[in-house]
Amino acid sequence: MNARIFAGAVLAYGYNHWVGNFPSRRVREIYLRGWLGKLGAKSGVQMGCRFLNGRKVFLGERNVINFGCLFDGRKFSIRTGSNVSIGPEATILTLGHDPRSATFADRGGDVVIGDRVWIGYRAIVLPGVTIGEGAVIGAGSVVTKDVQPYAIVAGNPARKIGERSIGKTESGNAEPMPAGAGWEDCLRQPSGQDERERTSQKLKSECGNFEGIFPDGRGFDYELDYQPWLL
Repeated sequence: MNARIFAGAVLAYGYNHWVGNFPSRRVREIYLRGWLGKLGAKSGVQMGCRFLNGRKVFLGERNVINFGCLFDGRKFSIRTGSNVSIGPEATILTLGHDPRSATFADRGGDVVIGDRVWIGYRAIVLPGVTIGEGAVIGAGSVVTKDVQPYAIVAGNPARKIGERSIGKTESGNAEPMPAGAGWEDCLRQPSGQDERERTSQKLKSECGNFEGIFPDGRGFDYELDYQPWLL
């Protein structure tokens, strides 16, 4: 084992077993900014997440990575866009084995996740997949192939079950989502019923109807909602 591989193993062990379970967002952020390929501004990684090779993980701005997620990063990279939300215990893989190979040879590829993608609880994204802007991945889905922008997919293997109308022109072509519409709006913590209702209406007008994803029209952040002492 050369020095570079050993150093990488030490960094991975340090985060996955110690720092990643430390109840301080600031401490985790400092470590990840020095280890990951990129940690975008205003992005947060909750406790219990694991990175097999942080140097090949590139997280965009305003990402929410919920607790217990696994990011592979072995040999191939993982890149996320802006305003991405990844649900608890989701898994993003970049390396596996060829089932048709007599020796189960390695097979993998880069994973690219576009802007404003929402990946549900315990979903699995397999190597080489690209998820287009604004797509929604249902909870527990296994994504084996590319997902088109604004598509809603679910199942094992994941199949298209719907499509988001937000960001579409009359011709059916994708257009940029409205300025200011992003997951940072969805992650606000309304302080009262009136503000909560205003936030819900704002989300529906700018981000589309999130009912069924965000039951009361706001974002779900496990640490913000249930563990405020971790902030």
